[in-house]
Amino acid sequence: MAFRHNRVLLPAAVALVAGFWGCSPKADVEAGRRLVDRFHADFNAGRYAEIYTGADPEFRKEAKLDDFVKYESMVKDKLGDFQSSQVTNFNVLYLFTHSQVRLDYDCVFKLGKAKEVFELRQSDGKTSLVAYRIDSPLLPE
Repeated sequence: MAFRHNRVLLPAAVALVAGFWGCSPKADVEAGRRLVDRFHADFNAGRYAEIYTGADPEFRKEAKLDDFVKYESMVKDKLGDFQSSQVTNFNVLYLFTHSQVRLDYDCVFKLGKAKEVFELRQSDGKTSLVAYRIDSPLLPE
């Protein structure tokens, strides 16, 4: 009887370990950085609706398109165009269905500085925006 259980458990354990061998924090962070670069390019071009529609369904569930566009427009009015950024922290969390990446940035905009936090989902080779936060003394709380 115990032998029969081992025949089931061993393949399951091998599959689980093999799945984690495919995890690469460096690759996941790089994929996240590419998404953030696209976000900033879309922000500078005023393509806020494209950012929203390309975001994860979880993101779209939390905010309405009109509210997001209005907020990003206000950020652009207060801070101006995005100019540069530096990653100050990152975390990668591996779950059974996907990985989550958090990237924290110090950013320079034309009219001031800000801190941004991007929370991203990576699944089936696709990276999507789950949550976004920006803090700056130039923005209302």
